[in-house]
Amino acid sequence: MRLSRLEFQRNRPQEMIPLLEEMLAAAPDNTTALGIYAEALRLTGNDRRAVRALERLSNLRPLDPTPRLFLAHAWSRLNATEEAMRWYKRALELDPELGEAYYNLACLANLENRRDEAVEWLALAVEHGFEDFGRLQGDARLNGLHDDPRVRSLYRSERSEHR
Repeated sequence: MRLSRLEFQRNRPQEMIPLLEEMLAAAPDNTTALGIYAEALRLTGNDRRAVRALERLSNLRPLDPTPRLFLAHAWSRLNATEEAMRWYKRALELDPELGEAYYNLACLANLENRRDEAVEWLALAVEHGFEDFGRLQGDARLNGLHDDPRVRSLYRSERSEHR
């Protein structure tokens, strides 16, 4: 089975899973197939299985932050906040410029009522390239922070830098 055929079937992830499992049984270190497999599992709501696939992918690609970032997303969807935070931090160890990871750490910290920590993560997100202030202002995971003067100063400083 060639991956190009699997790519063609992305709009039918449930049908892809058995094909990818067959492919991975024959070539368990095929990182491309493993990545597509993890995504198909995610799209079908199989986050626990996606976590296992992403952990394997992370081990096979030890210098790639992407599997760690996706692992963090999966743990977050499973409401495993501390595990998600751990994987975001591991992704940042490999690529400290992942503004999105800092942003998600801020969201998770805020959901745990760790507001000061959330503000620190938001500041790092902005420092490392996060620019979607519309998303930030509307993100329910950041409720309670939208009116915080420290967060408002992040909006102001970012706007003044882009003038």
